[in-house]
Amino acid sequence: MLRRKYVVQKSIRIDAKLSEDLEILSKTLDRPQSELIGLALEQMMRDNASYFALHIFADSFSAFLQGDVEKDECEITQNGITYRIILETGDDYENILKWSMENESGIVQSHEKKYPNTLDALDHITEHLIQLAFNLDRQHETVQEYLKHRLDYR
Repeated sequence: MLRRKYVVQKSIRIDAKLSEDLEILSKTLDRPQSELIGLALEQMMRDNASYFALHIFADSFSAFLQGDVEKDECEITQNGITYRIILETGDDYENILKWSMENESGIVQSHEKKYPNTLDALDHITEHLIQLAFNLDRQHETVQEYLKHRLDYR
């Protein structure tokens, strides 16, 4: 399936010697400099994939965080532990984040936190979701599959 590719224009500063080498490589390979820079950035993202793994929950709740839905859930099971997270809008229009960790014997840990319905609070929720992802095994197939799609820039 073909996906629409969106591009943005960025103004960056690079070392003068690096710029010269980029120009030489661009001419030698007969490829645009922007393509070579894009390929280098993609490789850098793949090399640092473990940092993006921390965004697995935040990305799962993007529809909620953008205001498209009033309730969203995410569940990931790995190594015998199920991580369950629910984000919903409460009666007083506050945002409620509920999460739990369960093993075969039952709930090991659970938590609920309410946030006001403000843009600043959404940033705090996103940071909380990133913190929750620290518990995940980044080598687990669920996380690796997420990264495969997350870092696919084609």
